[in-house]
Amino acid sequence: MTVEEGMELLETRCTVQVQLDANIPALYVPKPQKEIEQLFTLANIPMPEIFPTKLKNKANTKTKLKNVASKQKNKK
Repeated sequence: MTVEEGMELLETRCTVQVQLDANIPALYVPKPQKEIEQLFTLANIPMPEIFPTKLKNKANTKTKLKNVASKQKNKK
């Protein structure tokens, strides 16, 4: 196999987005073709099964949480 053929083969790898929890999306990596698995083995790279993804919501800061609490308190 040439380097170019190996690179083209690796480009066929895919992931499937799954929800591990209501707030935890992840990318599942299906079992690869035998040739791809061999490339990872020869390169001494462990085959990943799941990739975490970035959450759509950013972390709440202390100031933001105080503002939300204040708004909720004013509604009552």
